[in-house]
Order: sequence, then C-alpha cells, then structure tokens
Amino acid sequence: MATDLMNGAPAELEITDIDRAFVQRALLIVVDKSEKTTALFDVFASFMTKAPSGSVLKIVQNLATRTARRWFKQYIDDTPKYSALGRAGFLYYSPMPMEWRVRVATKDVGMITNYLLTK
Repeated sequence: MATDLMNGAPAELEITDIDRAFVQRALLIVVDKSEKTTALFDVFASFMTKAPSGSVLKIVQNLATRTARRWFKQYIDDTPKYSALGRAGFLYYSPMPMEWRVRVATKDVGMITNYLLTK
C-alpha cells in the first residue's frame, strides 16, 4: 500500500509497527481528501447540469441521487478508495510524504512521526 500511495516502501522485512501506523494515517488522510473533493464535485455537477432548468427541486434531487449513489457504493465495497485528486492533494500539501521518503532512503524509522497509540 505504501508503494502505491507514496511511491516507495522499505523492504518487507524492514517494515515496523511505526511504519504501519504512519501509512494507515496517511491512507486515512488521502481517503478523507478524496471524499471531500468528490462531495464538492457532486455539488458542482448538480448545479451545472440542473441550473439551466431553473428548478431548485431538480438541483436538490440530482445532488441527493449523486450522493446516495456514492454512499451506496461505499457500503457495498468497504475497501478504502481514494481518488487521484485526493492523493495529489496529500502528496503536494502534506509534510508526511517527505518524511516517508527520508525514512525509506535512510532506513531510519526515527525519521517519521510515530502515530502508534500508547496504552
């Protein structure tokens, strides 16, 4: 998953719990960004396709249909999905990918933020 998400990962035997926690946090952020951009796109598309008719009811119905379709798909398949736009927003506007690249290059787990929960 780290290789797909952040273009690199340490060797399988070198992956630690700190690495796993870091990548899980990164995946959560990317999925969240993807959901937000998809929701904004749904609003934009509903207004652009239904606004010429001048009916607020049609705009709201179209938005409700788009949103319901997206949420229904999410419950059918619960694997985390992220969009290219969400991933790009994460890669370019978050410090986490740089931490990860330094960790992979130096092979030093101390280079990344520890997101493990402590008891």
